[in-house]
Amino acid sequence: MKTKILILLAVFAVLVTSCNKPVYKYYELTEVDKQMIPYELEQTVSFIDSEGLPFILTVTQDTTYYLIDRQMDNLYYAISERVVRLQSESLRITLAVEANYSNNKYNTIRVFISIGIESVTSLRYDISYDKNGEFSGTIHNSIEINGKVYYDVVEKNGNGIQLFYNKTYGILQINRDGENFITINE
Repeated sequence: MKTKILILLAVFAVLVTSCNKPVYKYYELTEVDKQMIPYELEQTVSFIDSEGLPFILTVTQDTTYYLIDRQMDNLYYAISERVVRLQSESLRITLAVEANYSNNKYNTIRVFISIGIESVTSLRYDISYDKNGEFSGTIHNSIEINGKVYYDVVEKNGNGIQLFYNKTYGILQINRDGENFITINE
């Protein structure tokens, strides 16, 4: 009798574990998603600070990986995400820009701004765009920044920060408390 019970338990265990084999659905970045972040590894981007002094941000990271999201017992979504990090050693500024695939109407670029080492200010701004790469929110068809006209610029505001971004140049300007903090210097 014990043998029959052990065999039945073993068969049951095999059936249960074979039925719960994880299923992964992969979502890759589209070409539009890839084009929303214009930076490449080791690229340098010139900016000017609030006093008009030039400084360089260097792209120190350009990584694409999968985020695993468990939806149900055996269904997992593997969502592709690209992270680009721009960093300045002298001014202790780090900007991280992320693009990730979304199954929703809008995908998102996230811009993280970290300032300083000891008193870290870290803020996140989500910039939504549709499957065609068109931004949603406050859009400027054209805007002059640092003496140059830029087109299709999205503006994000919050926490005393005003961010201007477009898919050709990336971060164009960041204002803090109504004052220029950094501006692209082409």
